[in-house]
Amino acid sequence: MCPHSLAHALDGLGRPRLLVVGDLMLDRYTWGDAQRISQEAPVIVLRADQSESRPGGAANVANMLLALEADVTCAGVVGSDAAGSELRELLQGAGANVEGILADPTRPTSVKQRFVGRADTRHESQILRVDHESCAEVAGDLEAQLIAHIEEQLPWHDALLISDYGKGVCTERLLRAAIDAANLCQIPVIVDPSPTCELDRYHGVSIIKPNRREAESVTGIKITRPADALEAGKQLCKRLDAKMALLTLDRDGMLLVEQSGQGDIYPTQARSVYDITGAGDMVMATIGLCLAAGTTPEDAVRLANITAGMEVERTGVAVIYRDEIRAKLATMAYGSAAKIVGREQAGRLAEAMDSQQVQDSAEKIPSHYKRDSLFALRVRGGSMNRVAPDGAVILCDYEDRSLSDGRCYIFRIDGDATFKRYRANPDRLEPDTTEAGHSPILPSRGLEVVARVVRVIIDNP
Repeated sequence: MCPHSLAHALDGLGRPRLLVVGDLMLDRYTWGDAQRISQEAPVIVLRADQSESRPGGAANVANMLLALEADVTCAGVVGSDAAGSELRELLQGAGANVEGILADPTRPTSVKQRFVGRADTRHESQILRVDHESCAEVAGDLEAQLIAHIEEQLPWHDALLISDYGKGVCTERLLRAAIDAANLCQIPVIVDPSPTCELDRYHGVSIIKPNRREAESVTGIKITRPADALEAGKQLCKRLDAKMALLTLDRDGMLLVEQSGQGDIYPTQARSVYDITGAGDMVMATIGLCLAAGTTPEDAVRLANITAGMEVERTGVAVIYRDEIRAKLATMAYGSAAKIVGREQAGRLAEAMDSQQVQDSAEKIPSHYKRDSLFALRVRGGSMNRVAPDGAVILCDYEDRSLSDGRCYIFRIDGDATFKRYRANPDRLEPDTTEAGHSPILPSRGLEVVARVVRVIIDNP
């Protein structure tokens, strides 16, 4: 995997239009301190101090797509209740088209209430989840209205995503109509299947995306090795006449199987896993975004592997932004080598940057400031002052979104002033000497968000 090629693919995504169909849910979170056991029963007492509502289910996929800069239309059913209104407002506020969200007075909006506790210095953990929902299938006029809306909207979209949680929206009739209409429009159909529904309902999709347990259930193959997953994927493609099957295999990564039987495994990177909630939806959103934009399936899976990894490192369902993905790719490209580099290496790194990105964002500094292909690039809102007020050339990958717009920057600032300012401060980090006995001294917090630092001698600054 080449981070630079993936960054190029990411920058070429544009703003595709996706129609998300499925079971819309509202996720509610309550956080608090969990430091004692109740005297009434052997249960944890949660002292709540924060609550929040977020889109869930198919609505979460839509919300993730919006954060990834796609245009999104939602189609599904909610109840005629406060939770349904709240969910519609959340999606509309995030920028989604919600005209296809229909209200059913006979059913409640699906709500998942999660209680998350923290204790001492340990990481937050989910204690309990309470679900309010109906799994009855939509029918009659409501089903017909939803199908009509989907068929009307599909010609104006670049991909169809079906997120089936088995809560009653994705009926056999609706799935058949939606898949056939999308194929007629020649747009990709990506399905996250329900483990409780008949697999044949998804016949004719572009990509079927089961997890390990779902793939085992429908194929009868116990997946313990890549060869097992490949065989399961081949069976799925043949049975559904699907172009591809993408099996998500948790710690073992993902396997993409083509209709021809060719398959490739995409392993995960070792990481700290805090919460797997939302990882599958993140894969769904990333794959849909990429295929809608015309990205190759292979690059789509590689990017999805990265975004899913970022998702599990966070507590609860969280959106990922494109600039965060760029920052991750930059970190992967630069590796973990020493951050203090010479001008020659910095020049090579600068030349490796996307030339169009530099052209779009850079202001070339006067020639007597220029050193080894380095450019001084604008920093949005002067936020670079929070990292290093003066004193070095810095190549930033910005893992902290609050400091940047996600691009890879190179800054040139006078070195001696920084050296004098921070030399005696014990709260600052003094890197090793780089050139001519000089050392650029930067705030220690600054070094956490930069990729490389290089000393530059300025002629007549």
